[in-house]
Amino acid sequence: MGKIHLKIKVLMAKARLRFKRLSSFRHKKSAKCASSRINQKNHPKKLMVSPYPVRRMRDNVPDTNDSLAPPLEKKPLRNTFFIVSIILMLAAVLVLALYQPPFLNKSSITADISSSDYRIETTDKAFTSKVSTHPAYLRKFSQLNPDTVGYIKIDHTVIDYPVVQSSDNDYYITHGFDRLESTAGAIFMDYRCDINDFSKTRNIILYGHRMKDGTMFKGLLQYENEDFFIEHPIIAFDTLNETLQWEIFSVFETTTDFYYIDTEFPYDEMWVDFLNVCHQLSMYDTYMNFYKDDIILTLSTCTTEENGRFVVMAKMIR
Repeated sequence: MGKIHLKIKVLMAKARLRFKRLSSFRHKKSAKCASSRINQKNHPKKLMVSPYPVRRMRDNVPDTNDSLAPPLEKKPLRNTFFIVSIILMLAAVLVLALYQPPFLNKSSITADISSSDYRIETTDKAFTSKVSTHPAYLRKFSQLNPDTVGYIKIDHTVIDYPVVQSSDNDYYITHGFDRLESTAGAIFMDYRCDINDFSKTRNIILYGHRMKDGTMFKGLLQYENEDFFIEHPIIAFDTLNETLQWEIFSVFETTTDFYYIDTEFPYDEMWVDFLNVCHQLSMYDTYMNFYKDDIILTLSTCTTEENGRFVVMAKMIR
């Protein structure tokens, strides 16, 4: 029993010794950790900084506020295109400033007439003799263009032009009085009309473009205003042989379906019926009687409607 009691005491002593060692180890470790925390407060570690700036990307475009970011790449092709565009724009402005289409200068025709340097030479003695009998102002137009057949003027409008006639109704749609190509064309008479023989032609038809700049037959549209119609009932249309006045009896809009440009009336009754129909189409009430020997002036231009036409018809005042 004594030996057993002794072994128990030895084991208990060893256990107490191990416990003391373990307690001492924990105490040292705790003290070391505390010391480490104190050192970190007093001496913080330095953060590693990259020598290159961190680039903030937004849709793959560098942040322009990043002063250390490399400069953007130059785009020579884009710059060249921009410079070329500026040059072309300036060139276009210069051309428009220096060049004025003939149809925009209404006075160009009359200015040419006043110059003695403009003469149309011809070996046709019959033509030369005929021109000499024309009214003075029409004689000069005939010298400039042998196709001249008359002159039309309506007060307080831009309509103040010589009238020409070709062998068809196409040429003067795209050519001016000077016979140069022009989008404004010229005021021209239907090729079927014979201005020298009213017994053959009772419907004298003149055509002209309705230009956006207000020239040519754009002035006819002023007759859409009834007050203007009342104040300007007379048209002056002189031929090469005589000075004539015409009184308006009908103003209307129509389409090419109505053949108001008819020139052939085998019977007098057909002619009078035609005039009555045109009279009834007028947008204004006019009181006028018609007879078989009446001579009519028909002025025609386009409208904004497809195949639309604006027509002014007047009867010769005898």
